[in-house]
Amino acid sequence: MKELYALDWSPDGKSLAYGWQDEIWVVQEPAYERSHVVSIYNRGRIDDVSWSPSGQYLAFHGDQFLEEFWGEFIWVVKGDGTGLKNLTTDPPFYPLRALAINEWLDDQTLTINLWEGTGAQSLYQVDRISGKATLLIGYGDSKIPVQTHGGSYDWSPTREHIVINQAGHLVLVNVSQASELWFSTMEEPPSEIFRGWSQDDQQFLYSQWDKERGGYNLWLWDVARGEGEKVLPH
Repeated sequence: MKELYALDWSPDGKSLAYGWQDEIWVVQEPAYERSHVVSIYNRGRIDDVSWSPSGQYLAFHGDQFLEEFWGEFIWVVKGDGTGLKNLTTDPPFYPLRALAINEWLDDQTLTINLWEGTGAQSLYQVDRISGKATLLIGYGDSKIPVQTHGGSYDWSPTREHIVINQAGHLVLVNVSQASELWFSTMEEPPSEIFRGWSQDDQQFLYSQWDKERGGYNLWLWDVARGEGEKVLPH
């Protein structure tokens, strides 16, 4: 549903936040009556919302009409509608550069994907309070100095690893060591799809195209052992 609508369940599972046109609403159990959180101005459109780990803050992505064009921004606001702040007003962010919410690392830190115009995205870390942006992975002086720049970044639950999708090729990154493990080479056709981490940070699921028989096989990768196991064919 999140791929089609701007919505997210709170970490405790008791509240659902969703965007509708230029507004964010929250419905809460047990009555599930909706309450208004915030609106954006200049004919805004909201297309993604994300609760912080404690459920105190909401980050949301949307556009605003800026005189002659639509600009993209990411805001953060408290769950009660106070403290609205635009996190993407300063460089390297710019309204005409596509961006997306990646993930909350904690209640103060949000990661953002910034499109570089080459089919890849850089991963930035932004401080909710100061608004300071730090390049984690991408072009330039990166905090995690790996060579891979992905189209998407999937953090493990403990933030010790990231799976990068590099145009259909998965790359496992150890964050502290800045090491990279490629599951296929760029000379091979794109064949891999990330599916999800286990909660203990030790395994993740991915699909891989079966070159001999066709169709995708489902694999389970063990991080500690550095090897995978096919769990479902086709």
